[in-house]
Amino acid sequence: MDQGCATWLFILLGFCVLRTLLDVYNLKYRVKELQRQIQIMRVPSPRILEPIEVTLRSGETPLRLFNVAGELNDLTLRNEDPGLQQLELVINGKRFETPLLARNDERSFDLSKALLAGGGNSMTLAGSGGPEGAATVVLSAEQLASSGRGLTTIDQEEEV
Repeated sequence: MDQGCATWLFILLGFCVLRTLLDVYNLKYRVKELQRQIQIMRVPSPRILEPIEVTLRSGETPLRLFNVAGELNDLTLRNEDPGLQQLELVINGKRFETPLLARNDERSFDLSKALLAGGGNSMTLAGSGGPEGAATVVLSAEQLASSGRGLTTIDQEEEV
């Protein structure tokens, strides 16, 4: 092998190594992005009673809330067009679901029976429905919309 061919081979090998390093860097970046998309939200203090407002989209990773104050016992759902068909919640390990939702529907649900007094509550919220379905969910200490039916416990079919 002559000198010119060896040089080109060395350059090609260096390019392949550089490309591999860039792919590894991009993979690490994508993993960080996916971790952000998991949407883990930690509420700073159980004594902070500011409303929590989030947008849920159909088919996205469920939203997890930790350390939620028991006083944030009103869940207001503002469905968009197209909206979610149903909202499933897991509150302190117990599963609930809303009645079927209509487009542009706005409902309020009382969560006081499902939450622990004080703080330390955990919630997971997941929306289901057609593609591009979305809804705004607000957890607050006061009722923001006219009350609809209660939440149904999935396991025991009782209304809360």
